[in-house]
Amino acid sequence: MTPLNLSISNLWKNLRVLAIAFTFVLLFFVSAAPALAIGSAPSHPASGEEPLEGVFKESQESVKGGPRKMGEVQKKANEGLNEVQGKANVESMNRPENSSAEAVSEQVQEALESVTGKR
Repeated sequence: MTPLNLSISNLWKNLRVLAIAFTFVLLFFVSAAPALAIGSAPSHPASGEEPLEGVFKESQESVKGGPRKMGEVQKKANEGLNEVQGKANVESMNRPENSSAEAVSEQVQEALESVTGKR
């Protein structure tokens, strides 16, 4: 073998090791990215746990009691968010009524209007 073939062979071996290492690093960061939760609502650790105004008590009563009738469950569920939670923390939940976010369809519509120049 010529010295040129040996150096190319060593170069390919080194490149293969670097490619494998890069792939592992890339896979590690891609799998860790969802845990970053970028763009989520900021939390306030100093405020502590959200009070759930009787949700625990209500859930304990549901567990202790026997099966309920469907009409009773529906009536209770229609009073708030669901049967157990009721109206607890309804003001802090994100809903279309209390959000200022723009729908994706509206964003696409505006983008198309800006590209085409039509309104």
